[in-house]
Amino acid sequence: MYLRSTNPSNCKGHPVIKRILQFRRLLDELEQFNPLKIKTAISQIEKHGKAVPKLRKPPKSAPILSQSSEDAGAALMLAEVEAEGGEAEKRGITYEMAKNKGLTPARQKVQRNPRVKHRLKYRKATIRRKGQVRTPRTEIKKYDGESSGIKTHLTKSIKIKY
Repeated sequence: MYLRSTNPSNCKGHPVIKRILQFRRLLDELEQFNPLKIKTAISQIEKHGKAVPKLRKPPKSAPILSQSSEDAGAALMLAEVEAEGGEAEKRGITYEMAKNKGLTPARQKVQRNPRVKHRLKYRKATIRRKGQVRTPRTEIKKYDGESSGIKTHLTKSIKIKY
């Protein structure tokens, strides 16, 4: 409404206006249905059984109100039932189709959970780091000598060559 009031020349080709007109047409179609028409459509379906003749939708240029309202409602109901029957015959998609992964290699269970994966990755990195750099010892008490002690049974000597 604002667009039409401010600049009426630009609103004719605007997509919003087209969408509003489309909704208006849909509402006009819905107003045609009432419980009586639905009952007649169901009775016609019951008469014909599965061999219901296919009904073509009227072209968009032709007004919907040209047919009698009761016939139009019944025709649309039959067309919807026909469409639903056609869709029921189609094969549903599988899990593989939905995921669309193709031929991906199998992965470990750890790879599925990113938090666990990164935790283990960090643990491995710290182990590798300890091999490169020695962690400093913190002095909690006064120095008492080497904690491992002196090995009394071990002798290291160099042989003298003549």
